[in-house]
Amino acid sequence: MTYGWTLHKDSWKRLFAAIGKRPWKKVPFSKLERVEVPESNGVYVFCAKPGPAECAGPKHLLMTLFNAVYVGQATNLRQRFDDHWSRPMPPMEAVRACFSNTLEFWYTTLGSSEELCKVESVLIECLGPAANRQKGPGLKGKLEAGRPA
Repeated sequence: MTYGWTLHKDSWKRLFAAIGKRPWKKVPFSKLERVEVPESNGVYVFCAKPGPAECAGPKHLLMTLFNAVYVGQATNLRQRFDDHWSRPMPPMEAVRACFSNTLEFWYTTLGSSEELCKVESVLIECLGPAANRQKGPGLKGKLEAGRPA
């Protein structure tokens, strides 16, 4: 997986085909907003931008840019929201520490688990969110008969 937006046009075409005109909703990532998130299947994206303290003013470039920092899927979006709030994984702890005031939870509801996997996969492929990083391949070796010293 590459990190940051892909430059492959075919990937973007697959993403647009997968999400179509599906409506997306957003809530600030705040415990108070959890009731707005449905208890449905869906895909979600955490988006963030640098806060006002880090930028010179409202016209600052970084105040207009949001970045997808994590993409996931859930059979219960509200429960997953709660999980990220109460038991964040290490990458999401870093996201929350860095963007606590500007973190948003975007979501859309979906039907089948096949659709969940497809949309999540193509979102990760296109957006390359940094907190979705997986450990790279481990060192692989082959055990064979030892040699006498």
